[in-house]
Amino acid sequence: MDTISPSQIQSYLTCPRKYAFRYVERLPSPFKAAALAFGSAVHSALEVFHGKLADGEHPTPDVIAAIFRTDWHAELAGDLRFKEDETPESLGEQGENLVRLYVSQNQDLSVRAVEWPFEVPLGDMETGEVFDVTLRGIF
Repeated sequence: MDTISPSQIQSYLTCPRKYAFRYVERLPSPFKAAALAFGSAVHSALEVFHGKLADGEHPTPDVIAAIFRTDWHAELAGDLRFKEDETPESLGEQGENLVRLYVSQNQDLSVRAVEWPFEVPLGDMETGEVFDVTLRGIF
């Protein structure tokens, strides 16, 4: 059975040709948007934070900011495209400040799970026909 992700659906709805380049023809992207790399580094740092909270630990804002910084530097090794008002340094500083603020304001969160996977079979709601495609994602 084939699977389709929410990002694949969004890609198709935004630009079917872009979807085809990426998911059907599997052409490599000529660059990565700096915003995507930034989001990945923030997500990685906050995932560690929530994982530690789930384990009963309370990492400091500086510890999580250091994780962001490490991931951000790894992202910078790729071919990133920045907007006119962005630089590696400005996004790095913004990311560190962002995760520090988040961690400082969320030390008392009760975390049960960091990510929760789901699967939903897709089908025709009128006929009840179930397609050979499953939507998989993570909350």
